[in-house]
Amino acid sequence: MTSAHQELQNASSPSKPVVLGRPPRNFWLYDPTTKAYDLTHPPTPASTPVQPRLSVATATGSSITIDPAKTALVVIDMQNFFLSPALGKNPSSKGAEAEKVLLDLALPAARDAGIQIVWLNWGLSEEDLDAMPPTAFRGFGMSEVGKEGEPGPFGGGEVAKDCGLGEDMGKAIVEGGREIHVGRKLMKGQWNTQMTPRLMEEYKSSLKTKQPDKWLDKDRLSGLWQKDTMAMKWLREQGMRTLLFAGVNTDQCVLSTLQDASHHGFDCVLLRDACGTTSPDSAREAAEWNCRKVWGFQTSCQEFVKGVDNVGKK
Repeated sequence: MTSAHQELQNASSPSKPVVLGRPPRNFWLYDPTTKAYDLTHPPTPASTPVQPRLSVATATGSSITIDPAKTALVVIDMQNFFLSPALGKNPSSKGAEAEKVLLDLALPAARDAGIQIVWLNWGLSEEDLDAMPPTAFRGFGMSEVGKEGEPGPFGGGEVAKDCGLGEDMGKAIVEGGREIHVGRKLMKGQWNTQMTPRLMEEYKSSLKTKQPDKWLDKDRLSGLWQKDTMAMKWLREQGMRTLLFAGVNTDQCVLSTLQDASHHGFDCVLLRDACGTTSPDSAREAAEWNCRKVWGFQTSCQEFVKGVDNVGKK
């Protein structure tokens, strides 16, 4: 029996697609001539092509074709805690740049294509705190410090931050001079876990449409770390197969969620320019490289928009 890998190596027929996976449960089709992956998940490899379909060029030179009805744009952690200047965040940060690209390109294109938009955010309960491993408390409650006499922020041990996970963050001054209560760090229903003002407007406006956005809380870096997370259950119930990822931080919450999604059988696509991180470029580059080589595919919002614009065109 010829394996899919052997078929790829020996493919010489311009019309015969290569089947990747074990039909009918979960498989892709690959056309060696057009260098195109079909991620639409038809009933069988020989089934009539799924319509409508959306094709997008990727970073490796291949393209992917997806079914908008089975696709969700998952936006991770675009919250005040990570992005608000009121909390000392740089208004010109990579995360802020990603937010602009998301607003200008990805969100309008997804809505035009009928793709479901999902906001996947930190939103902890008391029960979540009780079950949280120490590593999470360290990540949000400790900071590395520089070693005396040496450059860089590392080598001098760690110190506790003023406010740890679940603790009250006090007050802050937002745009316009208004004082607000920031709330408990990353707890559900707090100002710091709200999305940024413009994204909140997007979300609230969608609630009046035929396809309202979905807000889902998460309690780890990954929103899909186990099969009974809020996000996992909802995505399965909705029949989603392909996930487009955006948000912050690229190499942390976005990557860990994307990895788990891939392990659970979702098709994963990183929208590179709709993601941002405070980590060094080397960390971002490694995350992006592995997204396009190991966990799924990588593309840009510009290519995504082109794909949406070309739906129905020959």
